[in-house]
Amino acid sequence: MSDAALTTGPAVPRLAAAAAPAAAAMFLGSLAVFASLRDDGYSHAHKAVSELGASGAPHAFAFNALGFVAPGLLVIAFATGFAPLIRAGGSAVGPALLALSGASLVIAGVFPVDMAARDSGTSLAHLAAATASGVFWAASLFWMGRLLTRLPRVGGLARVTPWFVLFPVANLAWQVMWQATGWPPPGWGQRLAFAGYFLWIALTGVMLLRGSSAARGGSVKAGCGA
Repeated sequence: MSDAALTTGPAVPRLAAAAAPAAAAMFLGSLAVFASLRDDGYSHAHKAVSELGASGAPHAFAFNALGFVAPGLLVIAFATGFAPLIRAGGSAVGPALLALSGASLVIAGVFPVDMAARDSGTSLAHLAAATASGVFWAASLFWMGRLLTRLPRVGGLARVTPWFVLFPVANLAWQVMWQATGWPPPGWGQRLAFAGYFLWIALTGVMLLRGSSAARGGSVKAGCGA
């Protein structure tokens, strides 16, 4: 066999990796489509994402199913794809936190917020789950960065992964400024946090898919040169 030998070692299954960009596309597509269907002055700048799925809102069930539950399940599927790395000695903390983040998205979709009763059990469950999803993801980044170093062709992503925590931090600062001054509009800060969340998930999945394709291509060449 030539020096271009097969790439060995654990890898994230392609189906699990593909779940990551699918989750991002599902959420962002749902956000754009269901917001455009509103004719009551819904504004990305001033309204929360959760209001698209609020009790009594138009198409609320569909948005919660497609915008929260489905992406959450896909994030869980993506997180379980790291099982081969865990069995090979990698830490399970990052994938576990990532799976909890996805599960929290599912819970947020199952329990929609009631804008007329924000202190109701359903509303509190939704708000707690939505917040937990971001917290679990932000915490996972520090372990996921180290875990990704075990995979070929994603070293650059591994190094910048912890820095994605700046997205939720920026949202927190954004909301504090809005509470203090009334500016900038709070909706964009929340969307910035969601953008960072799904950007990292989609980017990680795509890079793992590309790395898998490159490894398979190298394996074919190696076999031909044996």
